[in-house]
Amino acid sequence: MEIGIIFGLITPAFEEFMFGSYIWNKIKNSGEMINPRFLTWITVTLLFNIWHLGHLDVFLIHPMLGPVNLTMVMISKMGIGIVLDL
Repeated sequence: MEIGIIFGLITPAFEEFMFGSYIWNKIKNSGEMINPRFLTWITVTLLFNIWHLGHLDVFLIHPMLGPVNLTMVMISKMGIGIVLDL
């Protein structure tokens, strides 16, 4: 149960705080940019996708995923992240 709470509540809350609040505000308020809202969105989305590449080991040990499915899962996770960040 503790593991479920950690991975189901604490980790997403931490990620949301770190990327949605802290990094977003640091980049947005960092100085003069041509299009600060768009560049902030792109930068935070790319950083968030790179962060999720760290979860690759979980997918590698999953018995239902082969190399082809693994690639599609990672691409779809990045695509979903981009869309949801809009």
